Amino acid sequence: MTHELQRHSLQLTTAAAVLPLSLNEVKSHLGLPDSDESKDPDLIARLRAVTISCERYTRRSFIDTTFTMFMDHFPGKKLPWWSGVRQMANTELTDLTEPIFVPRPPLSSVTSIKAQNEDGTTTTVTASDYIVDTAREPGRIALKATKTWPSGPLQTINGVEILFVAGYGPVGSDVPEAIRHALLLSLSYLRDNPSGGAAKFEKTGESSIARFSPEQLGAPAMNLLQTFKIWKI
Repeated sequence: MTHELQRHSLQLTTAAAVLPLSLNEVKSHLGLPDSDESKDPDLIARLRAVTISCERYTRRSFIDTTFTMFMDHFPGKKLPWWSGVRQMANTELTDLTEPIFVPRPPLSSVTSIKAQNEDGTTTTVTASDYIVDTAREPGRIALKATKTWPSGPLQTINGVEILFVAGYGPVGSDVPEAIRHALLLSLSYLRDNPSGGAAKFEKTGESSIARFSPEQLGAPAMNLLQTFKIWKI
């Protein structure tokens, strides 16, 4: 899937409450007895790291996660306009029908759209003024035919804030089985290839988290995830 997204930045607002797989599912797949809890912390850490890496590879969110998307301005495709008199200067009109594409599919819902005004005030767009398309990937937000985005001057950067939820659902069983199986295959690959699947740690605030590159997840898992990948232009 290829889509060109508007320039934006994304901030994690509320992380997923659970992981796509339970600890028991992981242990059963790896052939570990439920009674042996000695490796549980390591298994959870690896599952979390593999989940993050697979989400990044597919550019998706698996479990419902809340993000804030920042844009400098509302979308508007510039349309050339000519008055019919050649002596007059050219000008432009703005096509407000251009939608906002929301990253990290599947889009579940849009909580709010806010305009941060130049004077320091905030304008919240009325929900009935726009339509949320969760059927397409990435999801889209579009104005209704007779509505307009807030017209006041916005602050020069991050003038638009969109709070949204992305994910297949709140629990692991909501995630497509192919993705869940890819996660299990990745965990098996990391177990069987400890040197090739060593974690790369990144600093996040006061702590660090392990991340894996796609090649370190194993070919079978990548093949399963290929059909879910959102290709960025």
